[in-house]
Amino acid sequence: MACVVFDEIHYLDDPERGTAWEESIIFAPHHVKFLGLSATVPNIQEIADWMGEVRGEPVEVVVETNRAVPLAINWLSSDGVILDEEEAREYIEEAVKKRTEERRAERQAAREEEFEQRSRRWNRRGARRSRKSLDRH
Repeated sequence: MACVVFDEIHYLDDPERGTAWEESIIFAPHHVKFLGLSATVPNIQEIADWMGEVRGEPVEVVVETNRAVPLAINWLSSDGVILDEEEAREYIEEAVKKRTEERRAERQAAREEEFEQRSRRWNRRGARRSRKSLDRH
């Protein structure tokens, strides 16, 4: 192995992962080169200085401000359609409305089923009672 690429190098500061990344940099064989990538490193020179110190060689910092791939936020619907923010909000509103209606219908069906079961029980009990009453006379 000649090179290690750390995407999101700012995870060096992460309490859970940072130490593993630091140890990888510190204990890697001297011939292994590192490339650290991140769009959100506020202290890049500090990280580069530390890496240079523990690796025993200078670290070159390359800063690129032009984003090759524009950062755009989109959503993916459950049926695989890519949505912009307005479409996503409409999609969510419709999904919530549909689910609310489904739940309402489920509750109504359950109430109707319970009513039917109670009616059948009452009808059976009532029928027995009326026969008993007739048999006594």
